[in-house]
Amino acid sequence: MSDSSWLSIFFRLANFALLAAVGYYAYRKYLKGPLEEKVNQQEAVLKGLEEQGYFLEGRAEDLAEQHQQQERHIELLMQKVNEWNDAVIGERHKAQDENRIFATRTAERVTIKNTYFAQHELQMKIAPLVIQDAKQALQKKFSDPDLRAQYAHDVVRILKRKRET
Repeated sequence: MSDSSWLSIFFRLANFALLAAVGYYAYRKYLKGPLEEKVNQQEAVLKGLEEQGYFLEGRAEDLAEQHQQQERHIELLMQKVNEWNDAVIGERHKAQDENRIFATRTAERVTIKNTYFAQHELQMKIAPLVIQDAKQALQKKFSDPDLRAQYAHDVVRILKRKRET
């Protein structure tokens, strides 16, 4: 090989090295900063998203726990509502039973009053007739003087016996 070809190779290598150095310098000065900044921004965004993901996972766990607590609370409230409903139904049945008993007793009282009233009315209608019949029967019975004497004698004898005992 000749010296010119070595020299040509040397300058070519020198040009390449110089071009690589200028490219490296331009990369470092103009591209590396913005690229690193962009990478740092992306890393910050990723880190923020990762932290937000952890936060959201924690929040989801909190919400799940709150949901379970609310479900338990709802279940307890439903039990209380059912107990209250049962108590109300029981009170309603008790009141209905008491009303039936009261109505029955009232009906019995009305029936008894009506019976007494009817008996009283009947007595009021019949009493004068019975008294009149009794007077007539007594007048007829005691119109005979022998019967009157016998009756007086029987009364005296009964009174004596009662005194002796």
